[in-house]
Amino acid sequence: MDTNEPLGLLFGDTDLAATRPLRVELRRRGARVRFVDSAAEAVQEASLEPPDLVVLDENLRRNGETDLVSFFQSSLPKTQLMLLQSDGDAAFSGPESGVLFSARKPVSKGALLEVIASAFPGRLRDDSVSPPETQTVLCVDDDTPYLHSLARFLKRRGYKVYCYESAKRALEELPKIHPQLAVVDILMPGMDGLTLTRKIHEGSKGQVPVVVLTALSSKETYHRARESGASYCLTKPCKPEDFLNVVDFIAGDLDEEERHLLKERLTERSCP
Repeated sequence: MDTNEPLGLLFGDTDLAATRPLRVELRRRGARVRFVDSAAEAVQEASLEPPDLVVLDENLRRNGETDLVSFFQSSLPKTQLMLLQSDGDAAFSGPESGVLFSARKPVSKGALLEVIASAFPGRLRDDSVSPPETQTVLCVDDDTPYLHSLARFLKRRGYKVYCYESAKRALEELPKIHPQLAVVDILMPGMDGLTLTRKIHEGSKGQVPVVVLTALSSKETYHRARESGASYCLTKPCKPEDFLNVVDFIAGDLDEEERHLLKERLTERSCP
């Protein structure tokens, strides 16, 4: 294999967010990366242009009666396979014969990248580019356990996070923080989240996008959030993928391909 030829990867997953940092990094290092979210598409794409590596979520493993691992191993024997298992799936079965790597999500970008680089030496450019500047997210919610959980989740994603249980305090600290994004709960004592959203929107002249998280799922709530200046309104409990798709789209280190993948999914999540 010519080591000057770009490494070709196909990701098959219903979760667009889980491996996004890895896909962005692989493209930055010269790889050709495609993404599909159904087993049928995985078979079609791989048959049209056989990839060097398929990163497959167990949820997409079957295409009708066809097991995709068996399909790739028999039809595309030169294609390597990585299997990832989502949380909530059946008990993790461990490595399989002929599979390069298998693990339960979440798996760090660094760990996956190390496996890929070792399996395909010389096929990725050296990591000589400085990492992007860490983006700052402001989180405001009077539910302390939920707020801390949100902060841990975002920090694992690589964001710098400031948390406040009081909307008034968050507004006072806003000029010092300079966030790229604010995540705000609606129902809070004193100043509520919609008032805070409006003040952030007006004070920053629209330069700080606001994502509203609320247990109040209704068109009226979405309309009020939009009137207050919110960019997106998500309903609690919010799926991690949905939340990360919005946060990454606004403040993440995305390339044009990832932005294109996200656009359709986010249309239904924006404030109507």
